Amino acid sequence: MKDDKRGKATLVQALGIERAREQAQILARQAIKHLDVFDKKANHLRTLAEFVVTRRS
Repeated sequence: MKDDKRGKATLVQALGIERAREQAQILARQAIKHLDVFDKKANHLRTLAEFVVTRRS
């Protein structure tokens, strides 16, 4: 909302809410996959990536 009031473009405006959510999920899955090399050491980051795309305000 703050960006909208300032006339700034956002990803949600460009893609629409559903497509932006899909894109966020794709990027989170990619990020999680890249963390595989760190084994269990990256579990907190994996959890955080999942939280960011599944949380509701």
